[in-house]
Amino acid sequence: MGSVDDTYIPEGWISRTEPWELIDGKWQDEPADLVRNARVQAVRLLNAFGSSIESVLSRPDCTLRDVKIRFFGLCGALGLNLMDGRSWTDLAEEIGCERASLSKLGTEFVNAHNLDPSFMMRRPEACVAYTHSRLDSIAESNAKAKLPSVPPKGRRV
Repeated sequence: MGSVDDTYIPEGWISRTEPWELIDGKWQDEPADLVRNARVQAVRLLNAFGSSIESVLSRPDCTLRDVKIRFFGLCGALGLNLMDGRSWTDLAEEIGCERASLSKLGTEFVNAHNLDPSFMMRRPEACVAYTHSRLDSIAESNAKAKLPSVPPKGRRV
């Protein structure tokens, strides 16, 4: 039987972590806790979805169109199956509103709940590229346009 030298402890036997590191990091990664956190997040999203619809329904001047705008805006933000094959533009034409109304609702909901954009929404990188492209297009259009001259009529600029 081998003997252990009292002055030497093998490195494998030594723990270089502090006790609080084990407590802080380990409990967060337990499968049961991950499942619970996912359930809590799902309930939070369902409550937010319901509250948003209820806020439209509780208005005295609420119309079916208002409810459809809110409902489909949130469904698109969450990427629900009922949105499969439908675009914001198609839905906007069907409801009788602007595409931007639906898109804005979806973007606000996603941002408010720290979610990734759904398949119906642009990724943040695409939004930046689209914004730069649109601003360039407007600047180019303005540079080409000849604005009519307007007599000052006593106005000062």
